[in-house]
Amino acid sequence: MGRVVYDANSEFAPLLRRMQTPSTLNNGTKTHYGMGLFHESWSGQEMISHGGAWVGFRAELVRLPEQHFSVITLCNLANTNPMVTAKKVVALYYLAAPRMAATFGPNGFTLDYGRVRGLHCTRVN
Repeated sequence: MGRVVYDANSEFAPLLRRMQTPSTLNNGTKTHYGMGLFHESWSGQEMISHGGAWVGFRAELVRLPEQHFSVITLCNLANTNPMVTAKKVVALYYLAAPRMAATFGPNGFTLDYGRVRGLHCTRVN
């Protein structure tokens, strides 16, 4: 995903630029949506996202292009909020990372930081 999303010379770069361009309504009002992706600012960072749900499954993709950082949240429970979870991961990574304790293992790591005690992240190669 990194090469396709973050490489300006990728064969997908023109399509991605167009998808990330917010739409303009007929009356000139700019929207936060452009061809399948939401474009907004969160905690001072440019954030591009897209989510969906189907038969009890929910998902969200959140990217911070300036940071070359992406979070994908996959949930198999209909009453979860994957966007909130993704934003918590971003906040942990950028705001809490220097102060949290982490236990690293061959299959990922476990974070131990106050209210998020026991949050488990699995490394994907």
